[in-house]
Amino acid sequence: MNIRVRILLIAVAPIVLGLVVLLLQAWAYMGLEKAEKANLLSREILRHTVELTLVVNDFVRHPDEIRAYRQLEAKQLHLDSLLQTLKSDPQLSPTVQQRFNSNHLALRQQVASMLSIVEVTNDQKVLADRRDRLSALIIVTAQELLIGALKFNQESISTITDLHRFTDTAVIVMVLLLVFPMTVGSVVFGRYVISRLAILQQGIDRIGAGQLDHQVEMNGGDELVELADSFNRMTAELKNTMASRDELNREVEVRRNAEMAVKVAETRYHTLFDQSPDGVLLMDPKTSKPIEFNRTAHEQLGYSKEAFSRLSVSDYEALEQPEDVAARIEHIKKWGRDDFETKHRTCDGEVKDVFVSVRMIELEDNPLLMVIYRDISKRKQAEKELQQYRRHLEELVEQRTADLLLAKVAAEAAN
Repeated sequence: MNIRVRILLIAVAPIVLGLVVLLLQAWAYMGLEKAEKANLLSREILRHTVELTLVVNDFVRHPDEIRAYRQLEAKQLHLDSLLQTLKSDPQLSPTVQQRFNSNHLALRQQVASMLSIVEVTNDQKVLADRRDRLSALIIVTAQELLIGALKFNQESISTITDLHRFTDTAVIVMVLLLVFPMTVGSVVFGRYVISRLAILQQGIDRIGAGQLDHQVEMNGGDELVELADSFNRMTAELKNTMASRDELNREVEVRRNAEMAVKVAETRYHTLFDQSPDGVLLMDPKTSKPIEFNRTAHEQLGYSKEAFSRLSVSDYEALEQPEDVAARIEHIKKWGRDDFETKHRTCDGEVKDVFVSVRMIELEDNPLLMVIYRDISKRKQAEKELQQYRRHLEELVEQRTADLLLAKVAAEAAN
């Protein structure tokens, strides 16, 4: 049973029971109202019965007086109307009503008999004897009629008392039905919810401490169980996420180290590339123009960086013609490398001796020429001066040798 249904039962059940009690109480109040009306009627009957009893006593003492008979007849007619009203009231006992009606009818008959005695016989002794008997009987009947009226009144009072007791009890029961079930239900439901929340809190604390393998165990089919299941799924997803994050961190660390190594290598490369005493170029074999080059490459020919980037090899090659340059590039493509000496022309027109070393490489699947230009003009100049000095020494040696031969010949001739 889910939490919504339990809350609804806790809230609605006392209300339904209270409504039932209210309906019973309303029924009791309606009965009380009828009982009070019956009580008023019974009091009225009692009053008229008492008056009728007094009139009967007066009639018995003076049966010949028309006044007494008329008073008796008026009271009986009024009592008849009250008894007709009494017949429709279910609050009083039918047995009591029947006996009361019988006594009232008997009283009428006895009064009629008394009147017939007066009209029929003239014998005073017989008349007196019958009158006495009927008088006693009329008085007894009147007394029984008075007792019946008293019973009417007592029954109405008893009914009112019972209905008041019932309404008071209904109020107490209604209060208990509203307060007790809601209190007990709230306490039980509160303990249930608190125990479930304590389990969830324990799971949260353990997972917060890093125990991602912990599962919140909770039985039932309410919303808190669904919350625990969602929490377990969230924990599993968090565990996968943490594992993915750790793996990602390792990959990031590996990539960072690789990038750092690449950066260090690039720094070393650029340092060697830029600080090299030789001109180093990456050249497009199709156009023979440089793609990338160091500072020495353009400075040793006296060009700026921008100007040198627009030149092809033929623009500063002083020894070979453009077709010779193209043929050499094809040769390098075929054999993969070449080393040779040539001459380059500077931007001022000066011609320099250069040793060229070329390698065929691929960079990002693109064929390129890695070219190294080494200025050997000073070496050539030194070699030239050394050659000249060697020839001068050889001439001096020959001259000295010739002089020694002449001196030897002269000495021999003198001897």
